Amino acid sequence: MSKPIEDVLCYWYAADRQDKITAVFSLGRALETLALPGDEKQANLPDCIYCELTIPYFFAEQSFLKNCRTEMDAELVVAIEELSAELEKLPPE
Repeated sequence: MSKPIEDVLCYWYAADRQDKITAVFSLGRALETLALPGDEKQANLPDCIYCELTIPYFFAEQSFLKNCRTEMDAELVVAIEELSAELEKLPPE
């Protein structure tokens, strides 16, 4: 098992690895938006809801996996990959 995420973030902070910290927080923000109830998504996302949800998510997911994959718990990485696979199946409408 790898270290808890807060320990990894503290290590990155001390090592001045802002790129990795930014990747984790960007993914967190994208996941938070995905988790909003449907009515909040309708009210807060101005244009194409599909685009407003998936574009930031996939950008953040790619950055997270590129920068952080090896230092994150394997179960978290698998969960992110599974979520991504499911989102890719969604029709734009």
